[in-house]
Amino acid sequence: MPKAPPLLIQSTTRHQVYLEGHKTHVANEFKPFLKKMAKIVNQRLGVKDITEFNRVRLEKMIKHIHDDVSDVYRSHYKVWCEQVYDLAEYEAGFEVRSLSNIVDNCDFALPSRSQLESAVKNTPFTSLPGPDKGKLLESFYAEWSMKTINSVDGIVRAGFYNGLTTPQIVRQIIGTPKLKFADGQLNKGNRDIEILTRTALQHSAAVARKTVGLANSDIVRGIQIVATLDGRTSTQCKARDGQIYPISTGPYPPYHPGCRTSFVYTLDNRYSFLDKNATRASRNESGTVTPVDAKKDYYHWLKDQSKDFQVSVLGKKRAVLFRDGKLSVERFKELNYDKNFKQRTLEEMEELEPLVFERAGL
Repeated sequence: MPKAPPLLIQSTTRHQVYLEGHKTHVANEFKPFLKKMAKIVNQRLGVKDITEFNRVRLEKMIKHIHDDVSDVYRSHYKVWCEQVYDLAEYEAGFEVRSLSNIVDNCDFALPSRSQLESAVKNTPFTSLPGPDKGKLLESFYAEWSMKTINSVDGIVRAGFYNGLTTPQIVRQIIGTPKLKFADGQLNKGNRDIEILTRTALQHSAAVARKTVGLANSDIVRGIQIVATLDGRTSTQCKARDGQIYPISTGPYPPYHPGCRTSFVYTLDNRYSFLDKNATRASRNESGTVTPVDAKKDYYHWLKDQSKDFQVSVLGKKRAVLFRDGKLSVERFKELNYDKNFKQRTLEEMEELEPLVFERAGL
């Protein structure tokens, strides 16, 4: 299968910077809902000392808090969903514009808003690990938000049985002004919403762009994974960078909660002439953003970084293998990951290639 045109990689990596900023904006819009939850907790617990409650009265109050906080999440979900769908519509338009910029005299199909909404709503998170794998958008939101709802219930119940005063319980839920409420359970819920939002928006963008690719399958043949070139990129995303998959099956990002990995289209062979000079952004250990060849994948880029940066990304022993094991980048990746892109242990790597460890002095 042909590789993606470098100019598409260039536009996608630059666009991902916009998308990360947009994720932050959407996540921050949860703050008014968070304040509403704090107000509910204050109002519901701002009664006679909870230590004087009996069990029946306590459970009744917990149910009121549970229902009220759930209502706030439901209100947020409606607003949040529209933002997820808005992004899908924007991303589809972006992909059509990107294709039109490099392929002349071609009228690309653009899916409708309703088609994109349906696709985002009904496409599961197929590449996420653990219990989130296979969830649809609504259940994904519901289960992440339920963490905070259940935690608040538990704090009130445990506080009562441990003999805590009402102010002590409120502090555990809301936090303290001295720490800007960062020590409260609701702030942890805010971080959950941020991760949830970043993951859902990456999913929305991927589904929208997949939908565009399928609608233009006479030209679009597959996808090429594009990870972020910096020290924060996850193990599985480093391994997938540059991998090529069929447009119909993927696997598509996000590959983990908070994933920043994107992809570009690979085009039909008749567009191989588009292999022009282009760049993608990278961020080194000092935080400086510099352009590198768009065709360079994560580990070829890492080869050009300092020893200290390689250690920070790979760990000390893997970095020594990477530098001194006299392995090609491709062979290092084969040793470092299994067929499911799970990182092997050093013991497993040594069992496969003991001479490499000898050459590296390990």
